[in-house]
Amino acid sequence: VSAAGGRIDLQGAMVNQHGIVRADSLGVGPGGRVVLQASDTLLLAAGSETTARSAQGAGGRVDLLGTQVGLLDASLVDVSGRSGGGGRFQSAGCAAVDKAPPDLVGMSSSPRA
Repeated sequence: VSAAGGRIDLQGAMVNQHGIVRADSLGVGPGGRVVLQASDTLLLAAGSETTARSAQGAGGRVDLLGTQVGLLDASLVDVSGRSGGGGRFQSAGCAAVDKAPPDLVGMSSSPRA
């Protein structure tokens, strides 16, 4: 799924992201926004990529929301940008805190801001 500099919003009871979800900027603007929201479990599978990057501007935002949030081995979440990044991980049990840790993080997963 790709939306250059735009917004991607996926919701479900269980969300399993196994591929590539990108809201990267195409040019000088900021990265976009990705929202993956599960009423139960949200998993980013091994080798998956979830990004809202910008090569020239500010990085975008990735919200991972669920009762249980897991980043499995070799999953990538990247909101980096030339002029800074952003992003938020939030579990339902946490207050809305920027960069709150996910419940499960694989040893080789790569959250980048």
